[in-house]
Amino acid sequence: MMMTMKYRIRHIHYLLLLLAVLVVSGLGCAGTSGVKKAEVLGPPPEVFDELAYHHYTNGTILMLDHSYTYAVDELEKALSYEPDSREIRLSLGDCYANLGQFDKALTVVSAIEPKRLDAWKRLADYYRKQNRNEETYQAYQQVLRYDTTDADAYWYLAQLEMGKGNAEKAIGYMEKLAALRLSSRTMTELGRMYWRAGKNDQAAKTLGEVVNGVYGPVPREAYGLLSDLLMQIGRPGEAVAVLREARIVHPGQILFLQRLVDALIASGQYEQAAVEMAELVSEQRRPEDIIRLAVLNFQIGHLVESDSLFTIAAAARADDYLPHLYLGRLRSIRGEYDSAKVHFARAVEIDDERPDAYIGWANSLLAQDSTARAIALAKEGEFLAKEKVGLQFMIGVTYSREEKFDSAIVWLEKAHTSEPADLRIRFSLGSAYERSGRFDDAVAMFRTVIAVDSSNAGALNYLGYMWAEKGVKLDTALVLIERAVTLDSNNSAFLDSYAWVLFKLDRIEEAEVQIRKALEHTGKDQQDPVLYEHYGDILARGGQLKQAREQWAKALTLDPENTSIKEKLNTSGP
Repeated sequence: MMMTMKYRIRHIHYLLLLLAVLVVSGLGCAGTSGVKKAEVLGPPPEVFDELAYHHYTNGTILMLDHSYTYAVDELEKALSYEPDSREIRLSLGDCYANLGQFDKALTVVSAIEPKRLDAWKRLADYYRKQNRNEETYQAYQQVLRYDTTDADAYWYLAQLEMGKGNAEKAIGYMEKLAALRLSSRTMTELGRMYWRAGKNDQAAKTLGEVVNGVYGPVPREAYGLLSDLLMQIGRPGEAVAVLREARIVHPGQILFLQRLVDALIASGQYEQAAVEMAELVSEQRRPEDIIRLAVLNFQIGHLVESDSLFTIAAAARADDYLPHLYLGRLRSIRGEYDSAKVHFARAVEIDDERPDAYIGWANSLLAQDSTARAIALAKEGEFLAKEKVGLQFMIGVTYSREEKFDSAIVWLEKAHTSEPADLRIRFSLGSAYERSGRFDDAVAMFRTVIAVDSSNAGALNYLGYMWAEKGVKLDTALVLIERAVTLDSNNSAFLDSYAWVLFKLDRIEEAEVQIRKALEHTGKDQQDPVLYEHYGDILARGGQLKQAREQWAKALTLDPENTSIKEKLNTSGP
């Protein structure tokens, strides 16, 4: 009676190790003397029958050759003889996984009972490859039951918790991993998690240590993470330093150069930003980079360079809005309004839903005294553009300049409704209210400006002067105007207001000092008849009628139709 042969086998790794030893020693199956017996670890060896052992051995050898399809055939045959074998199932699961057949891998390995560390690690990997996050999570939890030092388990559990929005749990897992395996990669990921959890200071400290090499070689992504974090929390100057170091370590990384430009702009270093942007353009002459460099040059006043770059961009991208918009602005600065209008018109043709080209075109018309055409064009733009507030404001201000204050108020109120927080609109609306005789509305509007911005010198001066002109709230008016003068001590309009409120308070000597300062700070091309009229009034109140008449005469020269000044000259004064 023949007896079935049985073979003991521990697992695939042991078998492969044995094969390697035999090959290296050159002893083969016959040479056993001198070979040290491998140490047996883990569960006891499995006992296979002869056919199972044969197919299992063939399968493992085919796996060594990466012939996984043939290996699967052999291992499936082996499993048919030993269906409860954990080693055959683990090897077969690995083969299926290498073929991308994760469902089959899961089916085979899931049947192992009892499952130990090796089975749970494989299941976790298979679930992860299929994005089955909940099963992956549970499998890695089982891995940690058997091995509390498994780095992969901590890493992936942290990622899964973060994916579920459990930042604190994710950080806990990653901190445990850091305690086990302190590396720059682990600490970079921990820094990222601190940032995503809103722990910005801790994130900046951790990533800063990574970038400074505290934990070993610096991962490239650490520079990007730290610079992005510093930008987000309002520390662009530090981001610049990080990115300059990144550029030294990784000189070929265009992304770091792009981020450096952003950081320099955010920190107000526009000249340096233009230098770096020029380098970027030299490395990759993309039209969008040329346009950005052109905008930077425009902002820092390098208008010739800006013009040249925008001209290149306009030729390269004929349907791009920005080059024509800025070429129009550049022509306007040079006073070439006809050329400016051509570019603004082209920009409008390219995109009639953006307001800036309409505004530039209308301003060119205003510069040529074509006020009616400018207003008509701006109204057309206001109808078509998506962002209307800039055009509404422009129309309102233009009507104010034309002293059509009722129309100005209509448009400025539209702008105020569109952008209620804009102090520039509030100021212009307050001025239009005052000029149209709506004194109380003007006071209310200027008060809202000052309530939001107590250092708005223009609003402080305007409101104070209004009260001084009315002869009311003079003490309050004095305080407001003094604050305005403190903020801008060389402003002739503010100094005139200061002199005028002092005059109203009958502090004539002080008023004379301030009106003289106002005249000293008035440019030759900015002569204002009001200043001379006020000077004359102050001198007349102080008994200096001859000198007063001289100042009124100067005022009349600048404003020949002013009946108030004529009356003062024909009488003894105000």
